[in-house]
Amino acid sequence: MKQQIDNFGIHTLLGEKAIDLLGHNLVKNSIVSLGCSERFDFFKSIPVLNSALSVLNAWDGHPKTARAWSEPGSKAFQIFAERHQIKELYEAGFLVVLENIERFIPELQPLCRALEFDLSLPQGKVNVEIFCGKKGCTGRAHFDHSFTFNCQLIGTKKWKLAENKSIHFPTTGMFLDSKPPAEISKYLLSPIPNIVENYEEFVASSGDVIFVAPGVIHETYMESDSLAIAFAIEHTDSIAKKISEGVRLKLQNWPELRAARLGGQFRNISAEMKLVAFELRKLAGQLDGGNSF
Repeated sequence: MKQQIDNFGIHTLLGEKAIDLLGHNLVKNSIVSLGCSERFDFFKSIPVLNSALSVLNAWDGHPKTARAWSEPGSKAFQIFAERHQIKELYEAGFLVVLENIERFIPELQPLCRALEFDLSLPQGKVNVEIFCGKKGCTGRAHFDHSFTFNCQLIGTKKWKLAENKSIHFPTTGMFLDSKPPAEISKYLLSPIPNIVENYEEFVASSGDVIFVAPGVIHETYMESDSLAIAFAIEHTDSIAKKISEGVRLKLQNWPELRAARLGGQFRNISAEMKLVAFELRKLAGQLDGGNSF
């Protein structure tokens, strides 16, 4: 067991396809890695992961860490479930998603740290979700802003995966048949479809891993009672975030630029704007030289 943890990483999850995540190219697509169930023996050695009901019983009730996705045939929605609701929702055909399960299944924490090391991520960036679904329930069509390694532990799950031609690299996710959040509406290249179109379809069994990049549209259907975990990387950096934060920190070196202001104090700020322009020109010179700040 210890050797399996020490060797855990993207090669464990994706095999030879792991090379796709190790280069400088932006990751835009899904990766399907089919494998025998034995490669997940370390998960089987954790008793709470032996069934969906074991996981639901073990859930610590932490606020807003249990989501239930609407049952088939209804409008897409999700609710935050509480302890007294969670098993009833599961039995009623909702897909139950528990977040940050390494919080109450500590055996998963070393795997998160190992994956962070393998991906050159700071500690705390990887968390684990678990998907509990009875036969016939669905993971409604949607896309995320996160990277996820979806590991099928128990049962079979049908996947539909499709390129997202409406938006590249979204900053938040959404269900397909809902109104786009304002956060991403301004970045849309075309209207988001209501259903998955031009998709790749396959069935995941125990031992299979599906890597889903940000923005990839996907939908799942439980062909049998299903239990799957996902190593998720949600709070990632971007060039836009890094540069904007660097600019903010540089400008705040000037007391007059970091000063809190009342509304009327923004009416005549031409001197401050000239100071901002001066600093931005200096920063642009650094960036032109290929340097960060």
